[in-house]
This record gives sequence, C-alpha cells and structure tokens, in this order.
Amino acid sequence: MDISLDFYQGSLFTCTRCGAAQAPCGYEDELWFHENFFRYPTYLHARVPRIECCQGVVAAERPWSRAGSKFGRLAQAQEGAGERGPELPYPAPDRGAAERWRWRPPFRDR
Repeated sequence: MDISLDFYQGSLFTCTRCGAAQAPCGYEDELWFHENFFRYPTYLHARVPRIECCQGVVAAERPWSRAGSKFGRLAQAQEGAGERGPELPYPAPDRGAAERWRWRPPFRDR
C-alpha cells in the first residue's frame, strides 16, 4: 500500500527543538516503510516541511515517527531535498492546529 502525505500552505509547524510555531521555509521528500500496517506492507511518501528556527533550519515534527510507531525511514526520496517546492494552489483550511496534514491521492494514468 502506498500513502502520500502533504501539508497545507500557510500551516504552522512546531519546532522539534524549542517548540516555537513557524511557517515552512521549504520541504524535504521522505520515504517511510511499515512492514505490517493493517496487515499490508506500506510505503509512506511524505513531503515534510522544514522550518527556520532559532537553532537553524530543522524538519517539522513527523507524527508517524514517534516512539512505538514502527514506521522506519528508508531514504531520502529526492536528491536536493530542502529546497523550496511549488506553492499549493489552495489556502490552508481553518480547522485548528491539529489538522495540518492532508492525504494526497495517488496519480493515476487514464
């Protein structure tokens, strides 16, 4: 199973070092793997925002990488990660701080 995650333009993310909320200054494509996610081997393709904080540029918190998650990072999905990507064509919804991530449907050939 393949799951793709992205973030909404205008969302604020918490710094993993100092806890400050910041807007992304770029992103990094990451590939994660879980051997038995709902009984299926699963690849998680995530565009992880990078934020500039008092201690430099760091990746935002990844909810799937918490202790006990069983998702493991395979490798960097794209060389040159960290550069600013294209802007999303829609603004962030007004849903509160808990819903910053959105599921991105896979591309299908028709």
